[in-house]
Amino acid sequence: MIAIVAGTNRPGSNSRKVAQQVVEFYSEAGVVTELIDLANWGLQASWRS
Repeated sequence: MIAIVAGTNRPGSNSRKVAQQVVEFYSEAGVVTELIDLANWGLQASWRS
């Protein structure tokens, strides 16, 4: 299994879009993946002080 990390919790992040494309690429090749998206972890963005 390969873990793919979307490493930001900013809304509308391009990181999330790229991570999803990587997951789809590996899935089509028959590789098991897990998408770890920091936006789903309930973390508060530090830039929103």
